[in-house]
Amino acid sequence: MTRQACEGFIAQVDAGRQDKPRRWVSYLRGFARWMRRHGDPAAWVAPGWWTPPGRPESYVLSGAEVEALFQAAVSFDSGVPWRWQARGFFGLMHSCGLRTGEARRLDRSDADLDALTVTIRDSKGPRTRQLPITREVAAMLAACDRENARRWPGREKLFTGWSGGQLNTGRPAEVFHRIWDAAGLPVPQSRPFPVPYCLRHRFAYANLERRAKEGLDTAAMLPYLARYMGHCSPQSTLYYLHISPDFVAGYDKLAGATAGLLPEMGFDE
Repeated sequence: MTRQACEGFIAQVDAGRQDKPRRWVSYLRGFARWMRRHGDPAAWVAPGWWTPPGRPESYVLSGAEVEALFQAAVSFDSGVPWRWQARGFFGLMHSCGLRTGEARRLDRSDADLDALTVTIRDSKGPRTRQLPITREVAAMLAACDRENARRWPGREKLFTGWSGGQLNTGRPAEVFHRIWDAAGLPVPQSRPFPVPYCLRHRFAYANLERRAKEGLDTAAMLPYLARYMGHCSPQSTLYYLHISPDFVAGYDKLAGATAGLLPEMGFDE
């Protein structure tokens, strides 16, 4: 897994292709990280720029839309269990910048509401991280947990499907769209469309914009945000900032300033 071997392999696969999306390179990077952990510490991990910026454009949530969305979630009446679960599920995503799958897979034991922490286990990478939460978020989760426990006392998951088991992959998006409609928010006629993952995007750029307004060094704060969001490096976090007009101009400067601040391997310690 040397750099020469990996770059040669990528070039060979690219030969003759017109679009070169290179989405498969993420598997090559993942395998190299696995090699590092299992006997080959010198295995070369292809940097993120090998995967070109071909991701779809993201919908940018405004503060007014977020407020309307959660006001609608409080009174959302869509049957069991989202009538009481929606505010906690999407509130946790919004306040912690979680991936939809991370929230969906949470066990009850992962949420220590007395200690005000949530543990995200074996997420993308895989990496495990423990996140602090506010008392307000803990109260939302506690209310959701009490109702779910009353109906399904033996369940393992923090958020459940209608039968008390793990949520189906597409269910959060379906509920999100129904809450969006209930809030009276307009639906775009073309891409990008609002989806639950937009809450993670907003967490990223809203945090750095807030730090900038406070007069803090955003480049210095970026590694902390990267660790909180479970990224292997600050470069991954920069993807979310391209949708923030205040940071587009400084994208390259931020990338260069933070390239060596955090290890490539992630944050399992």
